[in-house]
Amino acid sequence: FAFYLPRRFSGRLPHPAVLALALCYGLMQYTIAQSSNLMWLGGIYLLPLILLGVYDLTHRGRIGLLAGAFALNLIFNWYIAAVNALFSLMVLILELLFREERGPDAPGGGTAFFRWCRAGVRSLLLAAFSFLPMVLYLTRGKGAALDVHLRWDAFLGNALSTLSNYRIWSICQPGTVTWYCGGIALFGLLLFLLVPGISRKKKCAGLIAVLFLNLCY
Repeated sequence: FAFYLPRRFSGRLPHPAVLALALCYGLMQYTIAQSSNLMWLGGIYLLPLILLGVYDLTHRGRIGLLAGAFALNLIFNWYIAAVNALFSLMVLILELLFREERGPDAPGGGTAFFRWCRAGVRSLLLAAFSFLPMVLYLTRGKGAALDVHLRWDAFLGNALSTLSNYRIWSICQPGTVTWYCGGIALFGLLLFLLVPGISRKKKCAGLIAVLFLNLCY
Protein backbone atom coordinates (compact mmCIF):
# COMPACT_ATOMS: atom_id res chain seq x y z
CA PHE A 1 0.00 0.00 0.00
CA ALA A 2 2.95 2.30 0.67
CA PHE A 3 4.09 1.47 -2.88
CA TYR A 4 0.67 2.38 -4.28
CA LEU A 5 -0.10 5.69 -2.53
CA PRO A 6 2.83 7.87 -3.78
CA ARG A 7 2.26 6.67 -7.35
CA ARG A 8 -1.49 7.14 -7.28
CA PHE A 9 -1.24 10.64 -5.81
CA SER A 10 1.93 11.65 -7.71
CA GLY A 11 3.95 12.31 -4.57
CA ARG A 12 1.41 14.80 -3.15
CA LEU A 13 1.02 12.86 0.10
CA PRO A 14 3.69 13.55 2.75
CA HIS A 15 5.71 10.54 3.86
CA PRO A 16 4.18 10.38 7.41
CA ALA A 17 0.70 10.20 5.87
CA VAL A 18 1.77 7.42 3.51
CA LEU A 19 3.28 5.47 6.41
CA ALA A 20 0.20 5.95 8.63
CA LEU A 21 -2.25 4.90 5.91
CA ALA A 22 -0.10 1.92 4.94
CA LEU A 23 -0.03 0.77 8.56
CA CYS A 24 -3.82 1.16 8.76
CA TYR A 25 -4.13 -1.04 5.69
CA GLY A 26 -1.60 -3.64 6.82
CA LEU A 27 -2.93 -3.93 10.39
CA MET A 28 -6.64 -4.01 9.63
CA GLN A 29 -8.69 -6.56 11.53
CA TYR A 30 -9.12 -8.87 8.53
CA THR A 31 -5.35 -9.20 8.09
CA ILE A 32 -4.81 -9.93 11.78
CA ALA A 33 -7.68 -12.44 11.83
CA GLN A 34 -6.30 -14.27 8.77
CA SER A 35 -2.62 -14.15 9.81
CA SER A 36 -2.75 -17.87 10.59
CA ASN A 37 -4.54 -18.62 7.30
CA LEU A 38 -2.03 -17.33 4.75
CA MET A 39 -3.95 -18.31 1.63
CA TRP A 40 -6.39 -15.43 2.26
CA LEU A 41 -3.65 -12.80 2.44
CA GLY A 42 -2.75 -12.91 -1.25
CA GLY A 43 -5.59 -10.59 -2.07
CA ILE A 44 -4.41 -8.11 0.58
CA TYR A 45 -0.94 -7.49 -0.86
CA LEU A 46 -2.08 -7.73 -4.48
CA LEU A 47 -5.00 -5.32 -4.16
CA PRO A 48 -2.77 -2.18 -4.19
CA LEU A 49 -1.22 -3.41 -7.45
CA ILE A 50 -4.69 -4.00 -8.88
CA LEU A 51 -5.76 -0.48 -7.85
CA LEU A 52 -2.61 0.97 -9.40
CA GLY A 53 -3.50 -0.96 -12.55
CA VAL A 54 -6.97 0.63 -12.50
CA TYR A 55 -5.33 4.06 -12.21
CA ASP A 56 -3.06 3.25 -15.16
CA LEU A 57 -6.11 2.21 -17.17
CA THR A 58 -8.20 5.30 -16.45
CA HIS A 59 -5.38 7.84 -16.87
CA ARG A 60 -3.05 6.27 -19.42
CA GLY A 61 -5.20 3.65 -21.13
CA ARG A 62 -2.79 0.80 -20.24
CA ILE A 63 -4.03 -2.57 -18.97
CA GLY A 64 -0.78 -4.53 -18.56
CA LEU A 65 -0.35 -4.01 -14.83
CA LEU A 66 -4.03 -4.67 -14.12
CA ALA A 67 -4.06 -7.90 -16.14
CA GLY A 68 -0.83 -9.11 -14.53
CA ALA A 69 -2.01 -8.38 -10.99
CA PHE A 70 -5.37 -10.03 -11.71
CA ALA A 71 -3.57 -13.11 -13.08
CA LEU A 72 -1.34 -13.45 -10.01
CA ASN A 73 -4.37 -13.10 -7.76
CA LEU A 74 -6.18 -15.84 -9.70
CA ILE A 75 -3.18 -18.16 -9.38
CA PHE A 76 -2.76 -17.55 -5.65
CA ASN A 77 -6.44 -17.57 -4.67
CA TRP A 78 -9.24 -17.41 -7.25
CA TYR A 79 -11.94 -16.73 -4.64
CA ILE A 80 -10.41 -13.55 -3.25
CA ALA A 81 -9.45 -12.59 -6.80
CA ALA A 82 -13.14 -12.44 -7.66
CA VAL A 83 -13.76 -10.18 -4.63
CA ASN A 84 -10.88 -7.90 -5.65
CA ALA A 85 -12.17 -7.78 -9.22
CA LEU A 86 -15.60 -6.59 -8.05
CA PHE A 87 -13.98 -4.01 -5.78
CA SER A 88 -11.74 -2.80 -8.62
CA LEU A 89 -14.82 -2.21 -10.76
CA MET A 90 -16.18 0.17 -8.14
CA VAL A 91 -12.77 1.89 -7.95
CA LEU A 92 -12.78 2.16 -11.75
CA ILE A 93 -16.02 4.15 -11.55
CA LEU A 94 -14.57 6.37 -8.80
CA GLU A 95 -11.37 6.99 -10.77
CA LEU A 96 -13.42 8.09 -13.77
CA LEU A 97 -15.47 10.45 -11.57
CA PHE A 98 -12.40 11.81 -9.79
CA ARG A 99 -10.31 12.31 -12.92
CA GLU A 100 -9.22 15.94 -13.05
CA GLU A 101 -8.66 16.11 -16.77
CA ARG A 102 -8.64 13.64 -19.61
CA GLY A 103 -5.22 13.28 -21.25
CA PRO A 104 -4.67 12.18 -24.83
CA ASP A 105 -4.34 8.51 -23.84
CA ALA A 106 -7.07 8.46 -21.19
CA PRO A 107 -10.12 6.47 -22.34
CA GLY A 108 -13.75 7.51 -21.95
CA GLY A 109 -16.10 5.73 -19.56
CA GLY A 110 -17.33 3.07 -21.98
CA THR A 111 -13.85 2.43 -23.37
CA ALA A 112 -12.40 2.17 -19.86
CA PHE A 113 -14.98 -0.46 -18.89
CA PHE A 114 -14.25 -2.41 -22.09
CA ARG A 115 -10.52 -2.34 -21.34
CA TRP A 116 -11.19 -3.44 -17.77
CA CYS A 117 -13.03 -6.45 -19.23
CA ARG A 118 -10.11 -7.07 -21.62
CA ALA A 119 -7.72 -7.05 -18.66
CA GLY A 120 -9.92 -9.63 -16.93
CA VAL A 121 -9.98 -11.90 -20.00
CA ARG A 122 -6.22 -11.55 -20.43
CA SER A 123 -5.67 -12.47 -16.78
CA LEU A 124 -7.84 -15.57 -17.21
CA LEU A 125 -5.71 -16.63 -20.18
CA LEU A 126 -2.48 -15.98 -18.27
CA ALA A 127 -3.71 -17.96 -15.25
CA ALA A 128 -5.49 -20.70 -17.23
CA PHE A 129 -2.82 -23.32 -16.46
CA SER A 130 -3.81 -23.05 -12.78
CA PHE A 131 -7.38 -21.77 -12.96
CA LEU A 132 -8.85 -24.18 -15.54
CA PRO A 133 -7.90 -27.45 -13.76
CA MET A 134 -9.35 -26.04 -10.54
CA VAL A 135 -12.66 -25.18 -12.27
CA LEU A 136 -12.86 -28.69 -13.79
CA TYR A 137 -12.13 -30.19 -10.39
CA LEU A 138 -14.86 -28.13 -8.72
CA THR A 139 -17.47 -29.09 -11.33
CA ARG A 140 -16.91 -32.73 -10.44
CA GLY A 141 -17.28 -32.16 -6.71
CA LYS A 142 -19.03 -29.68 -4.44
CA GLY A 143 -19.19 -27.08 -7.19
CA ALA A 144 -21.34 -29.31 -9.39
CA ALA A 145 -24.58 -28.18 -7.69
CA LEU A 146 -25.79 -24.98 -6.09
CA ASP A 147 -26.59 -25.20 -2.40
CA VAL A 148 -29.92 -23.39 -2.15
CA HIS A 149 -30.26 -23.99 1.58
CA LEU A 150 -28.66 -20.70 2.55
CA ARG A 151 -29.68 -18.78 5.65
CA TRP A 152 -29.71 -15.22 4.38
CA ASP A 153 -30.25 -13.88 7.89
CA ALA A 154 -26.72 -15.09 8.70
CA PHE A 155 -25.39 -12.55 6.17
CA LEU A 156 -27.35 -9.61 7.57
CA GLY A 157 -26.32 -7.30 10.38
CA ASN A 158 -26.69 -3.86 11.83
CA ALA A 159 -25.03 -1.19 9.65
CA LEU A 160 -24.59 1.04 12.72
CA SER A 161 -22.29 -1.55 14.32
CA THR A 162 -19.40 0.33 12.71
CA LEU A 163 -20.08 3.11 15.24
CA SER A 164 -20.69 0.98 18.32
CA ASN A 165 -17.53 -1.08 17.61
CA TYR A 166 -15.31 1.96 17.06
CA ARG A 167 -12.86 1.28 19.88
CA ILE A 168 -9.40 -0.17 20.29
CA TRP A 169 -9.04 -3.97 20.20
CA SER A 170 -12.60 -4.39 18.92
CA ILE A 171 -13.04 -7.59 16.85
CA CYS A 172 -15.43 -8.28 13.99
CA GLN A 173 -18.09 -10.82 14.85
CA PRO A 174 -20.86 -12.26 12.64
CA GLY A 175 -23.28 -9.40 11.96
CA THR A 176 -20.92 -6.68 13.22
CA VAL A 177 -18.03 -4.70 11.73
CA THR A 178 -15.24 -2.64 13.25
CA TRP A 179 -13.41 0.15 11.43
CA TYR A 180 -10.95 1.05 14.18
CA CYS A 181 -7.75 0.68 12.11
CA GLY A 182 -9.39 2.71 9.36
CA GLY A 183 -9.70 5.68 11.71
CA ILE A 184 -7.11 7.83 9.93
CA ALA A 185 -8.71 7.13 6.55
CA LEU A 186 -12.14 8.02 7.97
CA PHE A 187 -10.74 11.25 9.38
CA GLY A 188 -9.35 11.99 5.91
CA LEU A 189 -12.79 11.34 4.42
CA LEU A 190 -14.33 13.80 6.89
CA LEU A 191 -11.83 16.48 5.84
CA PHE A 192 -12.50 15.63 2.19
CA LEU A 193 -16.21 16.29 2.73
CA LEU A 194 -15.71 19.53 4.67
CA VAL A 195 -12.86 21.41 3.01
CA PRO A 196 -13.76 23.87 0.22
CA GLY A 197 -12.40 23.66 -3.31
CA ILE A 198 -13.54 20.07 -3.99
CA SER A 199 -16.44 19.65 -6.36
CA ARG A 200 -19.79 18.47 -5.05
CA LYS A 201 -19.74 15.59 -7.54
CA LYS A 202 -16.53 14.22 -6.03
CA LYS A 203 -17.80 14.62 -2.48
CA CYS A 204 -21.04 12.82 -3.29
CA ALA A 205 -19.19 10.02 -5.09
CA GLY A 206 -16.82 9.48 -2.15
CA LEU A 207 -19.60 9.50 0.43
CA ILE A 208 -21.81 7.12 -1.57
CA ALA A 209 -18.87 4.73 -2.06
CA VAL A 210 -18.16 4.59 1.69
CA LEU A 211 -21.83 4.10 2.58
CA PHE A 212 -22.16 1.38 -0.07
CA LEU A 213 -19.11 -0.47 1.29
CA ASN A 214 -20.46 -0.17 4.83
CA LEU A 215 -23.72 -1.82 3.74
CA CYS A 216 -21.75 -4.58 1.97
CA TYR A 217 -19.84 -5.33 5.16
